[in-house]
Amino acid sequence: MEKQTKNVITREFVEKELRFYNTADIRSTLVLCGVLSLFFVPLTVGIVYGCFVLFKSVWLKIVFSILLGALTSAPIWINLLSLKLSLTEQKLLQNGDFDITVCELQYKDEKLVHRHTEKFLHFVGFKEISVENVNYDLSSQGDEFYIIHYKGYAEIKLIYSLKMYVLKEK
Repeated sequence: MEKQTKNVITREFVEKELRFYNTADIRSTLVLCGVLSLFFVPLTVGIVYGCFVLFKSVWLKIVFSILLGALTSAPIWINLLSLKLSLTEQKLLQNGDFDITVCELQYKDEKLVHRHTEKFLHFVGFKEISVENVNYDLSSQGDEFYIIHYKGYAEIKLIYSLKMYVLKEK
């Protein structure tokens, strides 16, 4: 019997991982939307009401109500857009629209992002992906990775190094 030295991944395992992260995204976005609503809905209602009380002209009431209402409720709308993206991803998962591609690492680099350094891996035909220190340190140019992405999208969702993982078809 052959001694196994690599971790085994399967398409079912990858789908389970994608579902886990997608469910977490949806839940956290819903919770954040609820918390933001507790603060920003009353604020928006108050500002819109204030516009109607403050201004005499109907046009000023309408213009300022729309502008200030949209501005004060922006965090909720932005969060709802994030929820829409997560639900789109959930639909792709339900259809099984993800691919596992073997791709060679072109190069790696570090960038300053929001006052801290993040490490990135770059692959041909895909967007860069931020990785943890271990993945960054153990990889070098020319290494091959399993790239998990949705069909028709260049964003990498998960990566697994061929040095540490082997894909088994069931």
